[in-house]
Amino acid sequence: KIGKKNSKPNILLILTDQQTMMTMSAYGNHYLRTPNMDALAEWGIRFNQSYCTSPASSPSRSSIITGLMPHQTGVSYNNMAPDSGIINMGQLFQQAGYRTIWAGKWHLPDELPANKKNDKVPGFEILRFISPEKITGKGDDMDLPLTEAIVKVLKRQIDKPLLLVASYLNPS
Repeated sequence: KIGKKNSKPNILLILTDQQTMMTMSAYGNHYLRTPNMDALAEWGIRFNQSYCTSPASSPSRSSIITGLMPHQTGVSYNNMAPDSGIINMGQLFQQAGYRTIWAGKWHLPDELPANKKNDKVPGFEILRFISPEKITGKGDDMDLPLTEAIVKVLKRQIDKPLLLVASYLNPS
């Protein structure tokens, strides 16, 4: 929900791990059922052509958050951190007056920012949705609690615009 004084839109960026558009029934795959993504595709904007900067998730994610190619971010394979001198979208949106939240898989370098090794994502506050001892790295265990935590955030009245990145392990 946007407060009455806000004229900037809220932004929800949903990421799934290593998924192509042909792994959605909305794009013609009759072997899979992706009802939630199909519902978003039905009333949202769909892109019929896309480009991914890397087939591996970490380099691709580093490109999404920075707008740069993986070789420019310093992330050429999984489990690497982007160059700390590069400004990411969270930092840019914060400068523009947004509240920025990262929810779910990070993998730059740690899989989840809520684990014991790392509790920060530059430019984002972390949505804690699962206790560190319950982290399994499996979408079946983590995606539902992640969704429940995201819904709680989205239902709250906020006084400034929101950028929330929901980064899932599994498509659905």
